[in-house]
Amino acid sequence: IVANFAKYITDIASGYQMGEPVSYQSEEDLTDLLYYFNKAQVDVQDTDNAEDQSIYGVAYELVFMSSDEESVPKTASILPEQAFVIYSDTVEFKPVAGIYYTEIRDVQTQDIIGFNVYASTATDYILFKTTKDYGVDGDVITQTNPFKMVTLIEIYNNKHMQGDFEQLYEALEGRPVVIRYAFPFTRLLDLLDLTVFPLLDFVLLRTTGFLYMGTSSLTATTARFVNNTSAL
Repeated sequence: IVANFAKYITDIASGYQMGEPVSYQSEEDLTDLLYYFNKAQVDVQDTDNAEDQSIYGVAYELVFMSSDEESVPKTASILPEQAFVIYSDTVEFKPVAGIYYTEIRDVQTQDIIGFNVYASTATDYILFKTTKDYGVDGDVITQTNPFKMVTLIEIYNNKHMQGDFEQLYEALEGRPVVIRYAFPFTRLLDLLDLTVFPLLDFVLLRTTGFLYMGTSSLTATTARFVNNTSAL
C-alpha cells in the first residue's frame, strides 16, 4: 500500500487549524466588516493559507480592491514560491514592501521569457515586467495604495518557518513523500512461506529509504521477509 504521508500530515494540521471558520467577536458593531469578509470569502482564503503554511512553512495573503463594478476589498492566497516580503533592518522588523511575481512563458515553447512583478509599499503599488534575466522590461507603473499598508501579508507556520513535515523530510534524506506500509496482518505473514511471494517484496516491502509505520513485531516480520527475498 502506497500512501502520501506528507499530504496526510498537511490535511490533519490544516484541518485542525481551520476546520471551523474563524469567528469574530467585539464590543463594537462588526456588521459591515463581516459583510465584506463574507463577500471576499475570507474563510476560503484562511483554509488555503493554512495549507500553504503546513507545506511551505509560510503563507502569503494579498489584500486588493476587486475589479467589480462596485469595487470591494478582497484577499487572495499567493503561492509562496512566487512571493516574499522585505522587512526593515531594525529590531521592529516592520514590512517595507511585499513582492509577488508570475512567469511569462513563450506560447509555443513554454520557456520562461520574463516575469510580471507586483510590489506594494505602504504608499504605492508598483507594477512592471522583467526579462528572464531580471532586467526591467518596459514602463514601471506606480499607483496609489488605498490601504496605506503593505498589502502582501506573510503568515508564519512557526517561528522557524518550517512546514509540518519538513523535519521528517530532512531526516529521511528527501524521501518521505511516499510512505509504504507492510501487511498489517503480521500473524498471516508468519504463517506464510514468504519466499514464494517475490512480488510482495517489490510492491509492499521495498523499504530502503522509506519510513515504516508499525510495531516491533511488524518490523521483525518485515526484516525476515526482506532477508528471504533479497536474492531475488
